[in-house]
Amino acid sequence: MKKIIALLLPLLIVVGLAAFEVELGGEFRSRAAMYNDTDEDNGGHIDNRLLLNMTGRLYPNWNLVYGAEIGDIVWGGAGGGIATRGVNIETAELYIEHNWVAKNLKFKIGQQYWADHRSMILDDPFSGALVEIGDLGGMRAELAYMKPMERRWDINDDYHIGMFSLYMDRLNAGMHSFYGNDLKQNDMANFTVMPFITMPAGPVELDATLFVDYQVVPGDDQIGFGAAFKAEANMGNAGIGADLLYMGENGLTVLSPYYQNGLYLFGWGQWNDSVTVAFPYPDGNDGLLSAVGQVHYQVNPKMKAFANAGYVTTMANNDPAVGLELNAGIEMNLYRDKIKMAVFGAFGNPGEGIDNDPNALYLLGTTLKAEF
Repeated sequence: MKKIIALLLPLLIVVGLAAFEVELGGEFRSRAAMYNDTDEDNGGHIDNRLLLNMTGRLYPNWNLVYGAEIGDIVWGGAGGGIATRGVNIETAELYIEHNWVAKNLKFKIGQQYWADHRSMILDDPFSGALVEIGDLGGMRAELAYMKPMERRWDINDDYHIGMFSLYMDRLNAGMHSFYGNDLKQNDMANFTVMPFITMPAGPVELDATLFVDYQVVPGDDQIGFGAAFKAEANMGNAGIGADLLYMGENGLTVLSPYYQNGLYLFGWGQWNDSVTVAFPYPDGNDGLLSAVGQVHYQVNPKMKAFANAGYVTTMANNDPAVGLELNAGIEMNLYRDKIKMAVFGAFGNPGEGIDNDPNALYLLGTTLKAEF
């Protein structure tokens, strides 16, 4: 703790000397899980993490934002044993923001968080610059430059990404487009277009995302395509839903692990994303199909039960299956939607695509989250 305070102290001193207004927010999370792996080895771990976000009002329409991540600190692990006092703090965000009110523009420069509509490509901080355009022909827009990789400083061999997004709020629709350039180092590039829309259809809420991904590969350019569909219908205290993700043979250049299909063993679970066996998928050139059915029931104002069942497979000619999973749990609202807890379990049957001798997988876990 002393080392953490020492690391934060310079920032706190600057804040105090500048005497500007600071807003604090974040989330504390503690989680425990017991599970096995494809070799039938049993294990488990407990960890906790703190996300701390600070926004300082420097001057009118000028903000300085800092986000820190402390952990995950594994109980008994590095920094989590007795008297270890580990240095566990990482910078997640660090950027300056200017709101140009007269032009309805906002500028951000530095390390900043961004996510696409379904977290299919990016749901993480990036280093770069972003411009938010409040009105572009009746739509909102974003234009960004991202720097995912800096190689040698004295050679032009870096990896660059350009992003342009449009949002039509009245229609709950929009489009993301990306251009990734790694030509200097690997002679590779990609261009991705991803339109999306959310719309009601009677009692059902539908969400559709399509994508086309043109990939420049030495000697053999390729095109990947696919779609993600999500549907949910609420009937009183109960609700049912479905999540479907399809990717063609060449897939996406990058499928974000934070795309959540409702599974824990063959997806990144909402309440624990540290026990995934095989996701996004083992080989992006083999395509992917993820089909998940979902149900939930509001037991009372402070308790909800949920269950998900799904199948994940690649499109490979031999041994395509990733796995079949069933999970269920209970979510508890401990304090005004700010402090929540969940108890859950999952059972999975891995396919031969990830395990030549498939053995049953299990997960038992509990997670506590507190937002502020």
